[in-house]
Order: sequence, then C-alpha cells, then structure tokens
Amino acid sequence: MVEEGIEEKRLKMDEAELIEVTGYIHNVSPVKISQKNNTYFSCLVQTEREVVDMVCLNADKFRFFKKAEREDTCVVVKNVRCQVENRKKKLFMNFMGSVTNCVERACFEKREQLKEDEEVIDISVEDLSTKPVDVCAYYSISGKIINVGKTMEVMLYGCKKNCQNVVLSDGRYKVNVSVYGDLIDQMEIGKNYRLKNVALRNVNNVKKITVRKQTCIEEIEYDLVGNLYDVGKNDNDETLMHMDIIGVKCDLKIKCPICANSYEHGMIKHAVTVRCVKCDMLTKTVKLNTAMTTRVDGTDENGKNHKLTIYDFVMNEMMKKMKKEQFMKDCKGLEEFLIQQSGKMNIVMDGSNVVIPVATVRLRYLVWFIGNTEDLRAVKVWRTFTLTEPKYSKLSGESVANFYFNRAKIL
Repeated sequence: MVEEGIEEKRLKMDEAELIEVTGYIHNVSPVKISQKNNTYFSCLVQTEREVVDMVCLNADKFRFFKKAEREDTCVVVKNVRCQVENRKKKLFMNFMGSVTNCVERACFEKREQLKEDEEVIDISVEDLSTKPVDVCAYYSISGKIINVGKTMEVMLYGCKKNCQNVVLSDGRYKVNVSVYGDLIDQMEIGKNYRLKNVALRNVNNVKKITVRKQTCIEEIEYDLVGNLYDVGKNDNDETLMHMDIIGVKCDLKIKCPICANSYEHGMIKHAVTVRCVKCDMLTKTVKLNTAMTTRVDGTDENGKNHKLTIYDFVMNEMMKKMKKEQFMKDCKGLEEFLIQQSGKMNIVMDGSNVVIPVATVRLRYLVWFIGNTEDLRAVKVWRTFTLTEPKYSKLSGESVANFYFNRAKIL
C-alpha cells in the first residue's frame, strides 16, 4: 500500500510538470541501452526561441523522430517533462508522451546550423547582489580582489581538483568567486580583474560566482565605487559561532577516477580491485576518489537552530589533527565519533552556512577543537602556525587548548 501511494504521488508530480513543445527535430541518436537495461534515444528539439536536448524513453517513437528529422517536418511533442540539468533545460519523454506532425505551418524555419556562441551578459557586482538574475545565464563581471582563501582540494565531477575561494568587490557590494585549476595562479589580492564567461550559483539563497573552462581572466584598471569593502576591511563573511551538536549525518561518495561512476561502499569495503560497470576499467580500490560530506544540526549560544554543511577537505583537516583519519571512509563511525563528543565545537562558517577550512596560511581562528572539557573558548591567534606543525602535533587535546589560551588573545 505504501509503495502504491508513493507511485501515485510520483505520477501526480510528473503530470503537474508535463508541457507541450513545438519544433523541428535534429541529431536523433541510435537507440541505446541504459545501465538499468532500459532502451532510449536522444535528439535536439529546435523551438522558435531555443534549442533543447530531449531524451525519449519510449524507443517505439524512434522511427517517427527519424522520419521527422529526415523530412524537415515540424512536430508537436506533448506530455514531456522539462527540468534544468547543468544549467541547461532538458526534456524527457516517457510512455505518456506523444508526438504528431504540426497541422499548421510553423512560423519559423528549420535551421541548418544549431551551434551558436553562448551569450555572455555584462553585469556589475551591485546588480548581481541586488537584482534578480538568471541562474542559467553566463556573465562577465569586474571588480577588485579583496580576499583570497586557502587553496584546497575538492571533488568535482568525480575528480579531485584544486579550488580557491576569492572575494570580488566594487567597494559597495561583494561576491564570492570559486576558482579552479590553472586560473588560481592568475589572481592576486589587491588587484583588479575582469572575469569573462563565469557561471552564477545560488546556494542557500546566497549568490556565488564559479569559473568555467571557457572563463578568461584579465587584469584591468578599475576604481572602487564605494569604501565599504576593501582589502582588510569587511573582506570576508566568516562568522565565529559556538555550537552544541544535536544531530549528525555523513554521506560518503566513492567514484571511479576514470569516468566518475559511483560505487556503494559495501561493494568495495573488502576488495583490492573493482571493475567499473560503466567504463569497464579495473581499478585499485585505493585509487578510487572519495568525498565525505557531513550535515550537522545544532544550536548556538542563543538557542537558535542551525543546519551546517561540512565538506570533505574541512573534515579531513579535523580528523588529521585528532588522529582519526580512519573515519574519513566510515560514515557510521564518523557519526558516532562526533555525536559522542562533548557536543560543543567552535566553528567558522561563510554566508551560506558552509563550514570553511581553518588551516589557512595565516591561521586566524582556532575553530575545530572538540574535546571533553567544558573550557572551550574561541580565540584569535596572532601567530602563523597550525596544529600540523611537527612540534605541536604530539600535544594532547588539553595541552593544545592550554597552549592556545596562553598565547592568544581571548575574544
């Protein structure tokens, strides 16, 4: 009964999202077989305003689509579901969908060439921060780099890549920019840049910029339009918070280093090698890419509830300092370890409730200390060392706390 109710709910959701599309068919692919042994084919649908990808899960329609492509016939596709994937609209047609020839002559002609240059919109930091913008569009933006974060290793499309978060400002407003790969070395704090062809992301209602493969960065002459933000002046969104943990949920993703296909942890737990079902490559399990994402629910000193996200590179730093690296591949073990602590931890988070790394070149906050002592206070550190330095790495938790308390100014 429960399963029937779920299926009915899914069916209602699908029906609510069904739309009708009129256009010409291009690039019909051969019928393929999915990993779940289902047949499907894909094509491009040219409407009056745009060209969108469509996946047809009903292989019986293949001949009709092929004929429509060959004869340049305008068709009407009904009961298709539209969703956004990787910033692009994508249509899905299942067995509920239907396709017929257009009765009336279309008001637009079929194009021979579908590939067009992407439209890049010029936008200011102020407009990006204050006005509604299209999250599927690409932009060019200019400003001054007022803060540069630590270079860290993140999981991107199943592969580990270097990432750096910088803050771009026009003096009155600011926006966070995620920079990857070789582009990291092209940006310096205090200099002015124009970032062409970047993507916009909306994370927890906080707008962020992300570079793309097509992104170009050039140094320019630029004058700040305000004096609210500058290097060393309101240059980050970090918030120091004392938190009491209520609940923890860990999610471990294991991916093939070749094709980024996901594995279940139970499949490889005791295996030395594993064969990928997608690319058919045999890989050593120690070479698989892993990423642990931790969700934490808790309350601050005022009793306000917070839901935080702790990414792999931050949790990895914490586990190394506490000599508990084995938990980075054990979801249940990490959850039990975190929940059994005193429940108190000092954290630094950014404007979108994402816990940020703390072992920066200039360590400013002692944040990741979890222990069984009640004397846990946030301290501002004026020296440039970290717990990973050899002469501090063997200190016990209590010694480390006392070490910081004796040599730092209490906030």
